[in-house]
Amino acid sequence: MTSFAQKISVSRECQNIYLVQGGKDSTGRDTWFFIRVDSLKTNLFKQKIKTGSLDLQDFGEILESGYGEEPPEYIFANMEKQYGFKL
Repeated sequence: MTSFAQKISVSRECQNIYLVQGGKDSTGRDTWFFIRVDSLKTNLFKQKIKTGSLDLQDFGEILESGYGEEPPEYIFANMEKQYGFKL
């Protein structure tokens, strides 16, 4: 189970890909995730993310993840190149 601070960025072109930021791992480090949410689970995902606690793997495929407040620029570039994700 991962806890999040309700910060989600949605790609304008790829409506099912989300950048979720603000979670903490078990050591307290900030984390971020790019997730492709199953289209049938999008509404539930948006509801659950507001509660602050969910398991992202229940909603789709994690495309990228890492530590820190923001993904590095090369990850943003890769997400745009591979999936058309733009903030």
